[in-house]
Amino acid sequence: MFRFSAGILLIAIIVLTASVNSHAAPGQNIRRFAMIVGANNGGPERVQLRYAVSDASTMMNVLKSLGGVDVSDVLLLHNPDRRNFISALARVKGEIQGARSGKDRIEFIFYYSGHSDSEAILLGREKVFYKELKDGIRGIPADVRIAILDSCSSGAFTRIKGGSFKAPFLLDTSFNMKGDAFMTSSSSDEASQESEAIKGSFFTYYLVSGLRGSADMIRDGRITLNEAYQYAYNETLARTEKTSGGAQHPNYDIQMTGTGDVVITDVRRSTSGVILDKRISGRIYIRNDERILVAETYKSYGSELEIAIEEGKYSITNHSGNNISETDIKVSSGERISIAQEQLRASFTEYAVLRGDKQTPADEKQKKEIMLDVDRIEHGWYFGLANQYTRLNGQWADFVGARGGWIINHSFLLGVSGYGLVYPTNREGLTGKIYEGEEKRISMGFGGPMIEYFFHPDRLFTFAPALTIAGGSFEYIRSDDEDNDDESDYADTFFVIMPELYVYANITEYIRIGIGVSYRHSAGINKLDLDDNDFRNVSVNIMVAGGWF
Repeated sequence: MFRFSAGILLIAIIVLTASVNSHAAPGQNIRRFAMIVGANNGGPERVQLRYAVSDASTMMNVLKSLGGVDVSDVLLLHNPDRRNFISALARVKGEIQGARSGKDRIEFIFYYSGHSDSEAILLGREKVFYKELKDGIRGIPADVRIAILDSCSSGAFTRIKGGSFKAPFLLDTSFNMKGDAFMTSSSSDEASQESEAIKGSFFTYYLVSGLRGSADMIRDGRITLNEAYQYAYNETLARTEKTSGGAQHPNYDIQMTGTGDVVITDVRRSTSGVILDKRISGRIYIRNDERILVAETYKSYGSELEIAIEEGKYSITNHSGNNISETDIKVSSGERISIAQEQLRASFTEYAVLRGDKQTPADEKQKKEIMLDVDRIEHGWYFGLANQYTRLNGQWADFVGARGGWIINHSFLLGVSGYGLVYPTNREGLTGKIYEGEEKRISMGFGGPMIEYFFHPDRLFTFAPALTIAGGSFEYIRSDDEDNDDESDYADTFFVIMPELYVYANITEYIRIGIGVSYRHSAGINKLDLDDNDFRNVSVNIMVAGGWF
């Protein structure tokens, strides 16, 4: 039996190892080279760019930290001339030729940010034509070659030799794809734009945001070429539709064989980052301590999202509907900080009116919408069975009950609860006395509205204070005349206030098990051998609850 189990374990380890290698991020049996170029100067007839060089540095940093590119295998050029550019491309080709072996898979990434026109990239007064650039990249002896151009009219680069729009690519999970992938920031007749607000180009900004984790569609921690392109395309188009430069449509041309996927970055490689919990939704902005926007994404409700960032101080802003909330964090090297919904403090949208304009009914409506946002209210439901183990009239007793209600934003419960005495149910057991010919059974119960608040409801353990305000009744029943309704001398009603405190374990997303304590404070009990002092006591409670939390 041991040998059989050990054999299965060995096979499982081999399969798991093979699976990890086949899904490996860059760095395992892969050596990746990169040539990164930033050129602000496009010649005397063109405006000097402000952020092409910084965009290139940003891309280099994300490829080194998350893309498996070693410092020795990346070449960064700032404002090169044509000779330096061609020389650098030849240098990379020579290094890759010397690095090839039968074991390693070689990948090459080329990135350019700067000016271009319909036929070439522009390096000052000089040009590198698209055809010679494409031929040079395809001459690199790598298994995969990826070229990214962030420049005006760069879509013409993808159309050489028939490149055009195609269906989404690279959807499989292995990595035996070979060939070329060319991605551009705009189509052949469009301008690529940079922005003062984000201190960079729209396309590179959203591409880098995607590579940091925003593009992780299936939440596996790895950003593929397809995910990165789709994210950059959607966000760039949405952001530029109303700019003065007009809508910007990123483009691509893929010439690959085989099946598989190309992982560009692996967020799990990061030594630091933020993890946004599943209850946060809406547009997320992350700015560093210089107020520079380093990442932006739209997060849907229901799953966590990790964004890789460097160590430092950051502000995180969440726009959800008309509500704005924010928090400040400090990330140390090697630290992943989890951000819960409760950590985001409410902020306010500044309402402004143009000078000289009169307020209109539409303006008043906008002001009201800013103050009230129903889009962020999440609704759920809850039902639980409970047992209270307590002392009643000095004897051990059990109350069994149920509770349920409406949960708002996963934290606040409005509901009802009720409990009934199940042990002891005879008067002698409750008082320890012997009764002859008198009412011997006791019936008791109470119930009413309750409120409960769950702290950190998305974590494994959540604690919750609660309060029930209830009405109750009890009655002594004659054992020889249980149907007798004329028992007014032996029945009474009472009032209860019961504070509670629970600690719950979230077993699944829909099931909780809790243990807690409560105290019953009553008024109105005073019949025969039972009064308020006998009823008032602490109880130990067990709760099993289900619902949409």
